[in-house]
Amino acid sequence: MKNKGNLVRKGSATPQAEVPAPESTPVEATPAPAEPVSTRKLGLNLVGLGSLRRMDFQDALLEANREWHLTDTQLAIIMRCEHPEATGRIDESIVAGIRRLYNAGVHTKGQTKPEVPCVPYNVEGEATTVRTRRPKAAPMNPFEGDIPAEPVAVNE
Repeated sequence: MKNKGNLVRKGSATPQAEVPAPESTPVEATPAPAEPVSTRKLGLNLVGLGSLRRMDFQDALLEANREWHLTDTQLAIIMRCEHPEATGRIDESIVAGIRRLYNAGVHTKGQTKPEVPCVPYNVEGEATTVRTRRPKAAPMNPFEGDIPAEPVAVNE
């Protein structure tokens, strides 16, 4: 509650002295950045491909991997390190999806389909065309194993 310029405590009729606001010093205007692209979205340029946006970096990394022969797990680690602010899961299955979109020519805007598709590489650096999958575990039968085939007589 204000009383003609003086502050009044709630429930009190005694006015208090008003504290003057501190004087502010004028701040000079900072010039606008020369580049309109946000540097927050650019990569860290850890592998020498340049500071690129995330999807452009992924395309450049797949092209560079034609001579580097890295596995999908290694590519996923590089992608995570290059863009640490990226949220979400990055693992070998995501890299396989990125490669599939890149080979189809639809990963980034304006991208053309590569003449030679990018292929995954195994640990030895050999190109693999078929993804190896873990063998399925045999189904468990609760009636096999330690249960004897014939009933056992119990002595009373």
